[in-house]
Amino acid sequence: MARYLSAVHGADIPADAVIVDEATWLASQEMDAPRFNADGSLSEIVAPINLEVARDTALAAIDQAAGAVRARYITVAPGQDLTYQRKSAEVAAWLAAADPAPADYPILHAEASACAMPMADVVADALAAEEAWTLVGAAIEGRRMAGKRAVRAATDLPAITAARDAAIDAINTL
Repeated sequence: MARYLSAVHGADIPADAVIVDEATWLASQEMDAPRFNADGSLSEIVAPINLEVARDTALAAIDQAAGAVRARYITVAPGQDLTYQRKSAEVAAWLAAADPAPADYPILHAEASACAMPMADVVADALAAEEAWTLVGAAIEGRRMAGKRAVRAATDLPAITAARDAAIDAINTL
């Protein structure tokens, strides 16, 4: 019977799996052949919890939380980040140009055409969205990095867990 930790495995847990707590799961990762009770608890712990495994798991959880919050504000799809980057570059070039020609800005021009909007309005909307995202993105990144620093500084499992939880809570407030 497989043991799963929801913080690590997320929604990819089979219906017949035994859900275990973080300490049990981490301890079992260090064992050659862990023995479990029917309820999923370890029947014996033959190795100490590996703090590096705990730390890596906590760091990944912080990154996952940051990604989930980012997804509330921006489109998360393959290639979308490249479109955003290109659009940002086109906005900057449009604003710097003395007499911009719409055809020189394919991403902006395509949006203006599809939405029946003047290029200047598309540029203004894109600039406003970029500025708003910069503020949110900076807040997410600051909290993500502070949390990761706290996890790396933690010296035992309770401190790692507390640092992870505090970081995720801070990120989730955005």
